Amino acid sequence: MDRKEIVKYGMLLLAIVATAFLFPKSKYFNYDFKKAQVWSYEDLYAPYDFALVKTASELKRDEEKVMLNFIPVFQKNSVDPAEFLELIPDSLANSIQLRNYIKDVYSVGVFDPLELKTYPNELIEKYANGKSEKIRKALVATPSKIINELSNSLPQEKIIQLSSTITPNYSINSESNANTLNALINKVETESGIVSKGESIARNGEIITDDVIRKLNSLQSSLSDSSSSRKGSYVVFGGYLLLTMLIYAVLLWFIRMHYPSIYDNNKELAFILVWPVLFGFLVRLLEANTELSIYIIPFCIVPIVILNFYTSRLALFVHIITILIASFLSKLGYEFTFLQILAGAVTVLVASETRYWNVFFKVIGIILGVYFLGYFGLELIKEGNFSGFSWNVFGWLLMNGVFLLLAYPFIPIIEKLFGFTSSITLAELGDLNSPVLKELSIKAPGTFQHSLQVANLSEAAVKAIGGNSLLTRVAGLYHDIGKIKQPEYYIENQSNIESPHNDLNNFQSAKVIIDHVIEGEKIALKAKLPQSIIDFITTHHGDSRVEYFYRNQLKENPEGNFDETLFKYPGPNPTTKEQSIMMMADSIEAASKSLKSATGQDIDELVDKIIDYKIDHGLLSNSLLTFSDLVAAKKVFKTLLRSIYHVRIEYPAEVKKSEG
Repeated sequence: MDRKEIVKYGMLLLAIVATAFLFPKSKYFNYDFKKAQVWSYEDLYAPYDFALVKTASELKRDEEKVMLNFIPVFQKNSVDPAEFLELIPDSLANSIQLRNYIKDVYSVGVFDPLELKTYPNELIEKYANGKSEKIRKALVATPSKIINELSNSLPQEKIIQLSSTITPNYSINSESNANTLNALINKVETESGIVSKGESIARNGEIITDDVIRKLNSLQSSLSDSSSSRKGSYVVFGGYLLLTMLIYAVLLWFIRMHYPSIYDNNKELAFILVWPVLFGFLVRLLEANTELSIYIIPFCIVPIVILNFYTSRLALFVHIITILIASFLSKLGYEFTFLQILAGAVTVLVASETRYWNVFFKVIGIILGVYFLGYFGLELIKEGNFSGFSWNVFGWLLMNGVFLLLAYPFIPIIEKLFGFTSSITLAELGDLNSPVLKELSIKAPGTFQHSLQVANLSEAAVKAIGGNSLLTRVAGLYHDIGKIKQPEYYIENQSNIESPHNDLNNFQSAKVIIDHVIEGEKIALKAKLPQSIIDFITTHHGDSRVEYFYRNQLKENPEGNFDETLFKYPGPNPTTKEQSIMMMADSIEAASKSLKSATGQDIDELVDKIIDYKIDHGLLSNSLLTFSDLVAAKKVFKTLLRSIYHVRIEYPAEVKKSEG
């Protein structure tokens, strides 16, 4: 096994392990249920003995009972009533009585009325000098009670002074009391019985009642409990690992069968494998956050982004694989799976032209419409009315649509990371006013017109076989840019001038012609064209011969004692369907110029002859083209050439009727 294969299977193993560890390590409770709905799953029985957990209302009632019975503790502080006593004038007849009253009140305790209301119990506990005493709230004094008691015995100015001076000598320790109360609440029993192993929890077709919900919630709590999880954690993890391996095996199998170029390119394979892992991580993250819904995750980014680099078939398949993994991590059930796969399928149908903002917004609108209608229909089936609708889900789905906008700026980042060429970049390169194409149209107008025809022919043929037609069209425009350097040496640019090849021998002429491939690569690198376009430039002649000058040399030297490699292009031969189609379109378009008053039969014979030549000389041996692809491409070439040369329909000869 070579290094490339080791890296490939290392990436696959990493994706499997990363995904498997996202799954819960305990038994997973994957049921979706609501009160008054029908239990649509098979009969459910208790797998083992587990505690019946109290409902939220029962727990709240027990906690409120603890609070009602809790007696708060007040501690004596260092307040000295002597300063209050000085405010009572000696001239008053009852001054001694008033002072004794204040002393008695402070000896019992003075309390803040707001602190007394902190806890609902009618009793409080006061603590002083190491002793505690319980007393009723109604019997304790407060500053306002003292003022009211003294208001009839003291002058008004003294009452005002006392009002701002008298303070409580007992205060509550909020932190200590809160800690004590919390400790008591934590001791409240959360369980109220046992569900025995084998006991019925929910039966198929039955209405879900409060009692059933209580048992289901208790089972769910039991399965997520660490002590229960440990019993079967290894077995559960093993099951998830097996499913993960199966899912990735199917994905790899599909890619190897239908996209061998991706399978053989580790960077492209990594791009495909990253999506299930990335979105699996997002689902795991949001499932742990009870405040967010996984409906906010923009799963349709997957097909949108992949469509910019590959076919709709691959985009949909990777999306389905991603949703399968997300479904295992989600608690939302089959409705989630159905809705996401449906949205992904629609995305593949409508998102083929996302390189334009107005079209992209329209695509997002359609996706949101599918989400809304799909969820609405699912809820109608489940609820049978509008009362049980989770309307906030529509808000999450709307946020999903907003996040889908990230797909557009995300594409250039992926281009840089993986060295891809998106449809957005291709659309920009396809602008005929781009610097390289502008220079080609000025310096080599005949080559420019030839390139336009090749682009049209190859685009139509590639579209017919389900390939990347936009890439092929743009490559067709750039495939001959090497002719910019010496345009006069190419027949399409020799209008009204003598061919400069007349001053060269066959070897020199062949070198000039061959150099347009080498020069084209140099110009493309200087212009920073994507590698995918450069590959078309270097392969559009493969390692074929410059046939015209080779045959001239053969006539001059019939014995053939010369170096034939000097008449060969440097190659390599095409390795993709798109490159192969453009190679054929280039030769067919150039050769069709020699046809004079072409008939349909002439065109058919020309197309067949050129394609057969490519096959016979092994130029298409690495192209991945199938027989059906060749048939479809030939049909397109013949149809378009007939249209270009205005070939009329050939009517059969009239058969004369015999007389008599």
